[in-house]
Amino acid sequence: MSTQAEYDRLLKKISANIKRARTKAGLTQMDMVDYGFNYRHYQRVESGEAGYNLMTLFRLSKVFKIPVKELLNG
Repeated sequence: MSTQAEYDRLLKKISANIKRARTKAGLTQMDMVDYGFNYRHYQRVESGEAGYNLMTLFRLSKVFKIPVKELLNG
């Protein structure tokens, strides 16, 4: 498996974890705007179309009240 394919797979896994955490927190994608996220970009994050940095993962962990590692590991 190529490095790019492995990265894409990891990105999809983390994106699914983000979506699961948001749903568990009882929030919609539109609710994420209230926490300072751009709606369209947030949609792309959850779909795995957009990457994210550590600050984004940190901010999401605060919104969802979970540790960052839960976003990474599921």
